[in-house]
Amino acid sequence: MSLIPSNDIDPGLTVDNYSAEIESEVDAIYKHMYDEQTSIDEVITLLQRSEVSSDTCDHDIFSCMLHFLFDEYKFFQSYYPACELAMTGYLFGSIIHHDLVDSVPLGIAIRYVVDALNCPPDTNLFKFGLQALSRFESRLAEWQPLCQALLRIPHLMEVRPDLAAVIHHAIAVGGDGSRSNVDMRGISAGLTADPAPVFTSIHPDKFDAEIVEPPEEISDKILFIVNNLAPSNH
Repeated sequence: MSLIPSNDIDPGLTVDNYSAEIESEVDAIYKHMYDEQTSIDEVITLLQRSEVSSDTCDHDIFSCMLHFLFDEYKFFQSYYPACELAMTGYLFGSIIHHDLVDSVPLGIAIRYVVDALNCPPDTNLFKFGLQALSRFESRLAEWQPLCQALLRIPHLMEVRPDLAAVIHHAIAVGGDGSRSNVDMRGISAGLTADPAPVFTSIHPDKFDAEIVEPPEEISDKILFIVNNLAPSNH
């Protein structure tokens, strides 16, 4: 996934390598943020400044910071303390709000938020998603598939009962999404109908006559056959 600003490579198709100096500087930036020596808003300002800079080094810092954040997602639930994860949620949502990623990376970022919000409400990952969403919910009208995906999360509506009205308003005023350069395929895929049952070929006929219970010997044989057909036995 290429996150270097102003490049000619399709975002999402390459992986960038960084020098030890760049990685060390990025580590220091995040350490200062988590130690609260630097505010999250100051980190966002740094990202905005680095994105539009003409200095290649600044572009590398911008790209490396975002790569670090995306790569760390898989560790959020297991290794991040609640306070640090809440800070990360604020940062993550701010990056989406301020348009610091687009196209494939933006689609991935939004997918991460939706996945987090699908977690149980008492998990830190759900709280991360809620914090992130609060930072960019003013832009929901741009992303109709996201609005539909959020409405399909019942416990989210219970935790944030005001959110349903916000989303319905976003759907009412939203357009076709042409204003936003974002790959929403990952979100749209989650809006398909519920999966069909395993035994799709079974269509029982209507039977009006009285049903007679078979002898126990026959019932046992039928149960034995059905048990051996169960997916859990394969």
